[in-house]
Amino acid sequence: MALRYDLTVPSMRYFSKNQSSLPRVFKRYQFGPVWRADRPGKGRYREFFQFDFDIYGSSSILADLECLQIMIDSLVSIGIEEFTVNLNSRQLISALMTSYGVPANRQPHVLRIIDKLDKIGIDGVISEIAGLDVEDSIRSELINDLRDTDFVDIVRSRVSNSEEGIAGLSDIDSLMEFASRASSNCKIEFNPLMVRGIDYYTGPIYEVTAPNAKWSIASGGRYDSLSRLFLKNDVPVCGSSLGIDRILLLLKNQNVEPRTPKVYAGTWSDSKDSISNAVLVANKLRENGISTEIDLLGGRLGKQIGYADKLGCQYFVFQGPDEFKRQTYSIKNLVDGSQCELVLEELINFVK
Repeated sequence: MALRYDLTVPSMRYFSKNQSSLPRVFKRYQFGPVWRADRPGKGRYREFFQFDFDIYGSSSILADLECLQIMIDSLVSIGIEEFTVNLNSRQLISALMTSYGVPANRQPHVLRIIDKLDKIGIDGVISEIAGLDVEDSIRSELINDLRDTDFVDIVRSRVSNSEEGIAGLSDIDSLMEFASRASSNCKIEFNPLMVRGIDYYTGPIYEVTAPNAKWSIASGGRYDSLSRLFLKNDVPVCGSSLGIDRILLLLKNQNVEPRTPKVYAGTWSDSKDSISNAVLVANKLRENGISTEIDLLGGRLGKQIGYADKLGCQYFVFQGPDEFKRQTYSIKNLVDGSQCELVLEELINFVK
């Protein structure tokens, strides 16, 4: 028995069990708590929440683009002011290690050292590589290149004759071109030293960093071999994950205000007619995509208006006895204090 450490493996298990009844390209999103075994700290909780979205059944780079787009659009829509998408490819990383002559059985060890870059810095990475049990020529060549400020150009040059490396670069360039158009908030960078899920990912990989955030706030990539946990064959899959707790910490640091309802539907009295009319106008507004809250406290109208204003609502709507006779609603602008009386359809269009 174990606590769930991610949402991806259970999702793959679901897919493997229901594959025959699912569409050829299966898209799924899910949200829930997961747990980590390593030492917790700020931004690294023992229990934390993830929001994942995955596409099964397509090996096209368009599937990777779609997952990347969802991730970027989600971060922009919730108010992340500035962030960077760091891109790399497991194919490229494998080709790069081969170009240095790192034996296949030693590559995971080298990559685990490189993966510590954000924790120990480039000098720490170089120091650990210097102690590797590999040939001196491999160590010295790798260390010299890591010290070079044009490491990206070095990488492109080193894998230019590798079919695997060229395929990885092609995916990176396609994703970079898309992401650069996706949002003015988003910077897109090729980061050949980014390593994720050594035994997990098989294609493009990416993670999102933001100023004042110690850890990445979102990540993703392609993992076409994970299906072998449950099936005999590979299934092309890619997906992204949002780290909800880290995003909330970042929003708090940016002083982003929680979103509030636009309209507050008040009740004139506790009579059934008054409550029914409040429910009616609230439901009609919600059906038209307008965030609305119904008064649950009761009491004087002035007190309700004060509470709606404290919540940050823009409008207060109510139907008193006079409005009921005329089949209208009064709407008060809580920003400038103006007020008018409208029938329901006019009210909806007015708020829109």
